[in-house]
Amino acid sequence: MLKSPVWQKVSGRIREKTMIASKPDLYTEKDKHKETITVIVLSYNRPKMLKETLQSVADADEIIITDDGSDFDPADTIKELKFKIPVKIIKSKPAPLEIRLNQPRLGKMLNAALANVSSTLITYICDDDIMGPGWLKYIKAWMYDRPGCHIVKGDVLYFTKTIKDTRKVFMDGRGMSTGNFVHRIECYKDEHVYWYEHRLDSIDDAFFWELHKHHNTWMIPYLNKLALYRRVHPNALSAYCEGFYKQDDGKTIKAHIAGGLSKEGKNKLNNQKWME
Repeated sequence: MLKSPVWQKVSGRIREKTMIASKPDLYTEKDKHKETITVIVLSYNRPKMLKETLQSVADADEIIITDDGSDFDPADTIKELKFKIPVKIIKSKPAPLEIRLNQPRLGKMLNAALANVSSTLITYICDDDIMGPGWLKYIKAWMYDRPGCHIVKGDVLYFTKTIKDTRKVFMDGRGMSTGNFVHRIECYKDEHVYWYEHRLDSIDDAFFWELHKHHNTWMIPYLNKLALYRRVHPNALSAYCEGFYKQDDGKTIKAHIAGGLSKEGKNKLNNQKWME
């Protein structure tokens, strides 16, 4: 176990980045500027969940919804919520399931959203998740004190029937998943970190390995702060999806979905019944 800060054990650019993340007093007020945050919301055919997700990010400075061809108009949800902050929508044309499963779409929408960001900070959330209370406000203050830090991550919790029934989500060693990390706009504008547009697996790990070209993702600062409630109901998923399995030791749920198709050949992950 390290007895001294991790930045004392490394060298080069990585040492610089970890050091400035660990020691905000290296900066004067002249080095700092106002932080704003954009939340990019990934959405498809879950109007009720989308509304609850949007309510959880109402304290953002900007929201960009990437809608993957839903058969409802997310603009109606936005009008209902009466947001006072800018809300943009990046829409894809509706497509049959075969095309959705075999042609990359999500990466293109996310990059289009990034091209429209007007904030200094960016985070992502899916429409079946809920942002942790106070996370956006907290992260803006944290990053304000560390203007040299490009990325930070927090905790993710599952909840099942009620939001009070929570357990930590199992993730890989980097501890990153869509929704629990925030990065600066410079990652996109200056370092050209994009979401994969030519692969179906354009989310999560594919993006993080792009980040890894510029940052050591093992050393991204971790905050012991709840960033996200991952709205997953494992028992229902196992009933609806082929290739689903889980390990549950009472403390952590490890879940894996291979393919995500129901036995009937329909994507029942978009069915809200199991969330009622």
